[in-house]
Amino acid sequence: GGAPAGAAGQGGSRAVSVIVDPVVMETIGDELRSLGSASAARAITIFPPASGMVDEILVQPGTEVAEGAIILTLENADQEIAVERARLALDAANAAVERAERLATSQNITEVALADARNAAARAAIDLRSAEVALSRRQATAPFAGVVGLIDVTVGDIVSTSTEITTL
Repeated sequence: GGAPAGAAGQGGSRAVSVIVDPVVMETIGDELRSLGSASAARAITIFPPASGMVDEILVQPGTEVAEGAIILTLENADQEIAVERARLALDAANAAVERAERLATSQNITEVALADARNAAARAAIDLRSAEVALSRRQATAPFAGVVGLIDVTVGDIVSTSTEITTL
């Protein structure tokens, strides 16, 4: 700055008044907007493990689920019948083994017949396990804990193993 007009060459100084306030911190806005994207640390698209008709959807979008939680079930009447049939066959085969073993103690059965009864029981146990696996494939489950995304199917839809159900 220079001297004010008219004060030049007069050698005088002029006092200037200054008003001072202490520095104060305060919030002038409580909202911040920005553009960006977010992604989950862990995410997966869930597909049904088998083809079939959707029987029941057990979660809603936005629901938190635990690992192993059932997301949906497919129609499974045929698989339930197969499990029951296999259980009956295993029970019958085990009873036949017990009878054969009792007869073997009194030597009223050949070793071949006893071995055949044991093999039939083992095959029946495998058939039961196979039927149980087929039944378990009628459910889509959460592979880890998370939040369910939008569900892309409804009850009654026919789905295949390549149909996206939801994301987790």
